[in-house]
Amino acid sequence: MTQQSAYLKTLLYVCKLRYPRFPSHYFPVYLIAKFVQEFQFRFHIRQLNFQLRSIPNRYFDFLCRNHEIQSDHTIFINQKVFDYYIYQKDVNFLNLTVSDATKKSKKLSAAEKVVKKILDSPENSSKSNKVLAVYQVFPLDGIPINKIFIKENSFWNFMDRYKLSSDHEQVYVNMSMLAATQKLPTISTKANIFLVNSPYDVSSTFVDDVLSEYFKKPRLLYRNHTYRLDLTEDELGNFIFCENFELITKLKRIYFKCVHLESRGSSFDLAGIVVRNLTSLHQMTTINYQVPKVTFGDHFITNYPSGLNNVYESLKSSLMPFVASSEASKSMLKARKIFPIIQLMGERGSGKRKVLQSVADSLGIHLHFAECCDIVTSIPTQTEQKILYTLHRATNCQPVILCFNDFEFFGKNNEGHEDDRVINFFRVELEKLFTKHNFDNPIIIVALVNSNQPLKSKKISGLFLETIAIHPMEKEERFRSLLWYHQREYFDRLCYAIKIGKIENYININIFKYVDQKDLQILRSIAEQTQGFILGDLRVLYQKSIDDFSDDPRNFQLNEDTFKKQLAEIKKCFSDSIGTPEIPRVKWDDIGGLANLKTEIQNSIGLPLRYSHLIMRKNLKRSGILLFGPPGTGKTLIAKAVATECNLSFLSVQGPELLNMYVGQSEQNVREVFAKARASAPCVVFLDELDSLAPNRGVAGDSELVVKALTKKFQLKKDLTTKKIAELIQPDVTGADLYSICSNAWLSAVRKQVKKYEDEKCNDDDMIADKIHVGLEDFKKSLTQFVSSLNQVDMEYFHKLQSSFG
Repeated sequence: MTQQSAYLKTLLYVCKLRYPRFPSHYFPVYLIAKFVQEFQFRFHIRQLNFQLRSIPNRYFDFLCRNHEIQSDHTIFINQKVFDYYIYQKDVNFLNLTVSDATKKSKKLSAAEKVVKKILDSPENSSKSNKVLAVYQVFPLDGIPINKIFIKENSFWNFMDRYKLSSDHEQVYVNMSMLAATQKLPTISTKANIFLVNSPYDVSSTFVDDVLSEYFKKPRLLYRNHTYRLDLTEDELGNFIFCENFELITKLKRIYFKCVHLESRGSSFDLAGIVVRNLTSLHQMTTINYQVPKVTFGDHFITNYPSGLNNVYESLKSSLMPFVASSEASKSMLKARKIFPIIQLMGERGSGKRKVLQSVADSLGIHLHFAECCDIVTSIPTQTEQKILYTLHRATNCQPVILCFNDFEFFGKNNEGHEDDRVINFFRVELEKLFTKHNFDNPIIIVALVNSNQPLKSKKISGLFLETIAIHPMEKEERFRSLLWYHQREYFDRLCYAIKIGKIENYININIFKYVDQKDLQILRSIAEQTQGFILGDLRVLYQKSIDDFSDDPRNFQLNEDTFKKQLAEIKKCFSDSIGTPEIPRVKWDDIGGLANLKTEIQNSIGLPLRYSHLIMRKNLKRSGILLFGPPGTGKTLIAKAVATECNLSFLSVQGPELLNMYVGQSEQNVREVFAKARASAPCVVFLDELDSLAPNRGVAGDSELVVKALTKKFQLKKDLTTKKIAELIQPDVTGADLYSICSNAWLSAVRKQVKKYEDEKCNDDDMIADKIHVGLEDFKKSLTQFVSSLNQVDMEYFHKLQSSFG
């Protein structure tokens, strides 16, 4: 005890000499606190379940590009966790085991358990869990302490191999250091692989060249894993890429599955390093196999535009029963002849192919495009042969989505009429295909139609299990799509800057930044001004607006003036086509006089926009204004001013231009105008020379009964009855006239309530439709503004007709 006291006194004396500004006991207490903290941290790490998170394949390749051995089986972890597990940086390998916290998708059968036992490493198996694989480990700044980053391709390999839950948010693993007897992967002397069938014809020479370039660098392979080879110029080299450019534009990547590995010391290895000239690579026969899923694509965001999320979810949910259902469910669908034939509709450039490609990637199945313009010929026999060839190609690379592009041209002859022979042949062959085909590896048919109008052919329309339409995007959807393009651009510029060496310390770059608040405000402003734009238009606008910016992502900022300039140029290019939505720049101050007319228009249009919850919910919608007068009195100018002041799109249509001599074409022109207006909503549709389109119509009826039906839509004051209202109205009025009278009376009551609210004579609770009561004075005011739709000549004609047949 005396000796320990002497040691303590010596320690305190040394601390006082070393740190004279602090009490001598501070340093020992600090050491004890650090020891306790380190002990708690190590205990916490030992008990921790790490969440396995996938990162984009492209970004993973950037992180690993300088590694001596290229491997999908590399993980990135927090620096502190790395320091805890790795003592020697030259031996940076760890075991991963599936945690009990991970959800299992289903119980394994006896046969699957045997296969799984063979695939697992025998040296590292235990009763409680199984070793996934031996992984090479690297630290990465910015990773949370309980996360492990893994390549997306490798992540989905494990999900499939160990029958884990499809919910990638619920995959947890444990890490452990290598056992003393555990062997690290060595160079393999022999490797056998299966090439996964693709939808396109691939020559053996091309495959040999691709594999030769791929294994030029040492590659760590694991048995029973599927690997992806991206067919890019960087991976293949300039010569191979240019020589096979036509094929590569269609076939973006190929997949192979490693099935056997041998080394000098073992004839059955779980893992091995394969390198050209040192490993004998044997390519066995091709197979039909599901490929690893892709949800990120090349970026840390979805691989489809966020503005099309509803379409993506609808299409994916329609295909899921044929891909991920149980065998019993698939058999039931087949027995009831419910086949996966989907129609996807949308204008050209609306994102149909992009959404379909994203769904195929997320399901892990191939996508093969067949052009209907190439299939349809002037000779029915040739068309039938091409249909058979296309369907046969699909059966050779299942699971696959067979997409018929430009399907609106299918089944038509040279004169544009239906070809019953081709249509019936197509129906019969599809039924044969799905009747004989096994749904284990599904074949899905998707038809792309470049229009939002349904197909006229009933025989073809009856083929589809479901029709999904891509409607014009709302403001929020346009904003999310622009943001998606901006996030992709930021990441592309980051990768390019790393590639050319402009950014060296890329680990500390915030890869999740993508966009700041100023850029968000600019994108929201542009989204408000792009009514009627489809996805392709937004992409062109964004690309034109950022071409001149710096390649360094740290200096990448959006410029609102550049966006507005490009937006004006794009709208100017569309201005010659009928119904191109644009917002004119005409202010109320540009119009002299007409004060009463301006006030009335502002009350009729401005009020519903500001208080839409009061006016639009009662189904008494008054959004139309009739401007009449001689030419040159300012009707068009007033309509443009309304669009400008209310920030609405402006659609100008000449009435006579809609008329057509062919039956049904005039009606079609009118439908197209209002379809464009709905796509550009909120929108002002200016119909000039309306008198050429609108004939007189209407017959008088029972005013009291009609008024009673209309007034059910709002509250009347207690002292007001429908009989009193009917007594105020002249007898010869139509139902449309009564609708106008009741609607104007309702608007009069709303205006009085709004005036009270603005004068602070009522609160927010009173600004609901049920609290507004229409009185007799509102109907009297409405009648003072009422103009009958029937003139005296019309009434005399109808009375004469009634007396003749009465």
